[in-house]
Order: sequence, then C-alpha cells, then structure tokens
Amino acid sequence: MVAHLGVATLYPSTPDNLFTIGFSLLLFSIALFWWSVSTFEEQPPAVAFSAKVVTSLNTRGPYRFIRHPLYSSYMLAWLGGTLATGCWWLLISFFAMGYVYVVAAREEKKQWLTGDNEAAYKKYKASTRGFIPDILTLLKMRKANSDESI
Repeated sequence: MVAHLGVATLYPSTPDNLFTIGFSLLLFSIALFWWSVSTFEEQPPAVAFSAKVVTSLNTRGPYRFIRHPLYSSYMLAWLGGTLATGCWWLLISFFAMGYVYVVAAREEKKQWLTGDNEAAYKKYKASTRGFIPDILTLLKMRKANSDESI
C-alpha cells in the first residue's frame, strides 16, 4: 500500500480527477487496514492460508460492517494504485489478488463453520457482508443511533 502511495505521489500520470480518486482510495485503504488491526487485542488475525486456528470472533471496529476488512483494504490499495498511476495493466493484480482473497475468505469460513464458534459465526455472517458493507444497513444503523439520542 505504501509503495503504491509513493509511486502515485512521485509519478502521477493520470488526469487530476483519477489521481485524486486513486490517491484517496490508497489513503482510505491504509486507514481501514490500521483500524482493522487496532481491533485485535489478545489474538492477532491469522495470515491468509495459515493453519492457525482463530478462536475468538472479532466483531469490533470495521468488523461490525464487513467480515474481511483487511482483505478489503488490500483490494482498495490495488485499485487505488491503478487509478492513481494510470497503469491500467495493474488491474491484472487487482483481479488476481481479489481472487486470492476470495479463496482465502472461503477457507476461513470453512474453519469457522467447523469450530466451536459455528453458531456465533453464522449469526455474524447473517448480519454482515464479506468485503463491501451494505450501505442500506449502515444508513439504518445511523438512523437508529440518532433516534436513540433524541
């Protein structure tokens, strides 16, 4: 992510609007990454495709809205780097890595569905999406929170 950010800053080769969108996606991806990492207290997240069994379900921070915010942050970085640099062939990395993240997410889901937290994971899965938050649900949550404060 940082490398894409550096290259985009030093060598912008796209129209200003695409550079701005791409650069913004890169910054947002870094913020989402660190927000996601900050929610892990005792047990850090497992590395994709690792044999490490995660025993606690994290539903804090961005995990309240999507099940895979780290993978989403990586995807935003790949897309942001492509837009900011204007190197359209980098879309290959966006789609290739996207495929890898989807496969990794499916493997993680299998672990959750065979572990002790199967019921909790099913409930969590029913209320969140995988990589992109449900905008309508976010708006409803925001409205409910504002109604409670009245």
